[in-house]
Amino acid sequence: MSKFIRIFRSIIHDLVILLVPKVLRKNMLSCEQVTQLLEQDQLSGSKRLKLKMHLLICQCCTDYKKQMSIITQESKKLTQQALTPEQKKRIKNSKFSVIEKYKNSK
Repeated sequence: MSKFIRIFRSIIHDLVILLVPKVLRKNMLSCEQVTQLLEQDQLSGSKRLKLKMHLLICQCCTDYKKQMSIITQESKKLTQQALTPEQKKRIKNSKFSVIEKYKNSK
């Protein structure tokens, strides 16, 4: 199915380039704009629609969106891990040693 979708997006992309007038294409989002919009939490209705239209056509941006989703999910898992008391103690000790080294260097 994924291979079919990639081929479909490629065909749609080529059709848009050939058939959509340049004036209308100017209003379409670039890949750079899409990457910036994907990082935002809330979008207006028109930007959301433009984003969906671009993702329908552009396989690279769709892949980027999936990768960002995976990175976000995995980073949330990492932040949910609890530290052991020993790890907390080592962090606290290293913090104090860095502060001491900084004070002594002045």
